[in-house]
Order: sequence, then structure tokens, then C-alpha cells
Amino acid sequence: MLRRLVVPAALLALVAWAWRSPRLGSFLIRRAFTRGGAMTVARLQPFVPTGVDGQRRIAYGSGAAERLDVWYPAGTTRPLPTVVWVHGGGWVAGSTSDIEPYAKILADEGYTVVVVGYSLAPGARYPEPLRQVGAALTWLLEHGSEVHADTDALVLAGDSAGAQIAAQLALVVTDLDYASAVGIDPPVAADQVRGVISHCGPQQPIRLQQARGVGGWFVRTVGRAYFATSSFDAPRVREASVADHVGPGYPPTLVTGGNADPLTPQGEAFADRLTAVGVDVTARFWPHDHLPALGHEFQFDLNLDEGREVLEATRDFLARVTTGRPT
Repeated sequence: MLRRLVVPAALLALVAWAWRSPRLGSFLIRRAFTRGGAMTVARLQPFVPTGVDGQRRIAYGSGAAERLDVWYPAGTTRPLPTVVWVHGGGWVAGSTSDIEPYAKILADEGYTVVVVGYSLAPGARYPEPLRQVGAALTWLLEHGSEVHADTDALVLAGDSAGAQIAAQLALVVTDLDYASAVGIDPPVAADQVRGVISHCGPQQPIRLQQARGVGGWFVRTVGRAYFATSSFDAPRVREASVADHVGPGYPPTLVTGGNADPLTPQGEAFADRLTAVGVDVTARFWPHDHLPALGHEFQFDLNLDEGREVLEATRDFLARVTTGRPT
């Protein structure tokens, strides 16, 4: 009888711990994201061009996670406009390998694409990944010629949580008062950042505050893991809310989101705020009743017409902001 009582109690305790622990919760989320990343890579593989060269896991710092991958057209001998991509994963998961196929697709268009790795929460908390991506830009300033990067024509890009980090770093670069408040020195000059790409990014996290059920558990877990708080109305989360801080000096921006993605309202708020302050914005959203329903990270599914549409918009945006070519 005692055993029958102890085992269920232990299971309930484990569930309760998983529900509240950012470490165990992050582990479970990371496992799920790892499987999702493998599926993304597999879906993209048929679209990957063959004429791309590059290097994996170049150290830009001394930390174990401070590594970057670089991709560029085969035979490149000169600096190319450079896309610096920050991978997603809810701040607790993901890797540069998840982005490799997409990075190669963009590199084939005539760009150097740098995919930056960073330390994951809860091992590293806000704003450490922001600082690390800034350090990667500093490394590029010193070593750009070695990887064919034109550091005077940079686009900061990312997907999901990586989009938030990239967009926030662009804010650090273009708003010195904001940089001072966050405590991170701008790694490059404002005029070196030609644009920002935000695919499915959480640019106004307070909108997640009322999430319930499994979605609420996910939000609270990543909040505790990355921001050290379960409240998305906390000061440090508000500080990271890019949509609430952008001004007219922010770079031209491409913002996308799927109609079935719970993060899309944040992307729409980001685009609206940028438009209101006079920033050049390109937005790709779909009606709420659009079919097929477009979930989180749909842009990586090039079997979808909508995924291909976002890729074409990304190509057009990059050409326009880095070279001035009309699209």
C-alpha cells in the first residue's frame, strides 16, 4: 500500500518540478526543438545549392558556444554584403546547424552569411547572448577579409528568439542611449547596419503574459531561464521589448509572421511601431483565416508557396538595402 502511494506522489512531484523548474523545463524544450531543427534541415535540403563554400565553428570568443559558421558563393575572392544570422530556439535551444541550409540558399544569391552561435539559457541569461552576438560583429571587423565579409554592408537577421536578439542588437547599434541603458557598447557603427530581418520574432514579449496551459508553461519556462523571471512585464523583459524602444534611426526592416503563429501579433506590433516612427518597413503577414494555417517558422518550409514568398521577399530586401538595387 505504501509503495502505491509513494510512486504516484513521486511522479506528481516530478511533474510539479518540471512545471516550475527552468532547468528541467529548458531541457525538455531543447529536446523538442532539436527534433524540430532536424526536420527543418531535412525539408530544406532539396533546395540547397551546390555552389557554396564556407567554414564551420570558427571561434569568435573563448567560450565554448562562441562559434560561428560562414557561407559564401564558391570561388569568392572579394568582400560581399554580409548577413549576420542569429538562430532561434526560445533562447534555450537551437544551433547554427539548424540554419545552415537556409544560409547556403541566401549565400548563393551573392552574400556572405554568418550564422552566430551563442550560450543558451538557463546556463547564460539575458543579456549575455546579446553581448556574444556583438562580440561576433567585433570579430568580423577584425577578420572580415578572411571570410569575404563586407562589414560596411551588414544585415542583422534572425528567426524566432534569434530575431529578437538580432533586432535588439540593431537597436543597441543605432541608439546610444538605449545601448547605455542595456550596458552593451555598440560593436559597429550605425551606418554599417543596412537592415534588419525578423522572421517570427518575439519583439514585444509582454503580449505573452496571459498565456495559459502548455503555452503558458513554455512562456514561463523560457522567461525564468532567459530573463530570470516568469513575468513578461518585468523591467528586464520590457527593456528587451524592441517594439517599445525603436525610433526613427532604426535600420530598414523586414518583418514576417504566420497567421497561426502566436508570436505574430508581436511582429505586427513591431511593424506598426516602425511605420509610426518613419522607418522603412517591409511586412509579410496573412489574414487570420488564411489556409493553410502558417505556424511558427513556416518560412523555412519551401514546399509552401508562402515559404517561397518570404524567401523572395528576403532576397528582394537584401538586394535593396545592401546594394541599392530596386526590387
